[in-house]
Amino acid sequence: MKAIILTIGFLLLADMALASNPVHVKITGCVQQGVLISERTDFGDHVSVGGYRIRVTDRRGYTVDLNDYEAKRIVMRGRLLPGDRFIPDPGVIQILGDCGLTPEGRQRNLKNKW
Repeated sequence: MKAIILTIGFLLLADMALASNPVHVKITGCVQQGVLISERTDFGDHVSVGGYRIRVTDRRGYTVDLNDYEAKRIVMRGRLLPGDRFIPDPGVIQILGDCGLTPEGRQRNLKNKW
C-alpha cells in the first residue's frame, strides 16, 4: 500500500513539473499603462485569443520596461511560463502600429485582472 501511494505521489509531482515548462510563443498585443495585453498568442500548433495581462520579465524575474511602447501594438517572441509570465527572446520588438480602443472608446476588458 505504501508503494502505491508513493508511486501515485511521484506521478503527480512529475505531471506538475511538466506542466510548468516554458513554452516558446509569439505574442501580439498592446501596451497599456506599461503592461502588455495579449491579443493573440501563437503556440505554433494553435493560436489563443488574447485579453490577458502578460508579465514581461527578464530571466532573473525583473520586469521589462515597456513604457517606450505605450499605446503601441507590438509582436515579441519568447517563452511563456505559468502565471502569464513572458521572457522575451533577445532581439527586436516589432511595432505594428497604434492600439485601437473598443468601439465605446474604453480600454479592453481583461480576462485576468490583477
